[in-house]
Amino acid sequence: AMLRGWHAGPNSILDFRAMTEACPHDCFFCFTDKRKKTLTLEEIKRVIDQSAEYGFKAIDYLGEGEPTLDKDFFPIVEYTSEKGLVPVVFTDAATKLRDRDFVKRLYDSGASVCPKCDSLFNEEYQNWVVGDKSGQYFSRKNESIEILIDQGFNKLRDDGMTRLGFDMVVSKKNVGEVEKTLKFGRENNIWTVFVTYLPAGRSGREDFDRSLVLSPEEIAGMRKTIEDVDKNYGFKHPI
Repeated sequence: AMLRGWHAGPNSILDFRAMTEACPHDCFFCFTDKRKKTLTLEEIKRVIDQSAEYGFKAIDYLGEGEPTLDKDFFPIVEYTSEKGLVPVVFTDAATKLRDRDFVKRLYDSGASVCPKCDSLFNEEYQNWVVGDKSGQYFSRKNESIEILIDQGFNKLRDDGMTRLGFDMVVSKKNVGEVEKTLKFGRENNIWTVFVTYLPAGRSGREDFDRSLVLSPEEIAGMRKTIEDVDKNYGFKHPI
């Protein structure tokens, strides 16, 4: 019913928080509201059916928590592919994607994967972002990225695309890594989403530490950096 009367455009993607609210991390800027999963698997499948009917091309599974922890994770992802849609899984990567059998099944499902990537290079910062007092998240996340690459998620497809991306939330503390991260992505056929803080969830609260938020000038500088790097790789696009 939620999609009745809707007609998607040729490249439309549906953001669907169909998964669990459970998450092993405590990111201070978490954008979600941690609403409990209330839809049954059959109800979720009906939304997927409608998405296909109305012309969507892909579904982003963002979760209110970590999608790979959901008990219905593979039934949802595999059903999405069966209906001709691309499931795009936004994930912490470290929780489940160090299991090569899990990664292979995800690859065989036709999914694309977008690991959380606050930093590829700064262990202290990355672990601080997710509130990991054990100090293991950074190394586990990077290990998972290597496994995803070994499995072939970033392999160049016939249409020139990739099935592996990074989701990088940019702050004053990691903005200096944008250039290195983008170059790593271009060299390894990994697309990267650079985002600043959203006024939602924890980062929308009045007590959120806004000292980390980029200024308009810093955002403009970041966009110029991205544009300059991409020109060297033959990409010219609006930012």
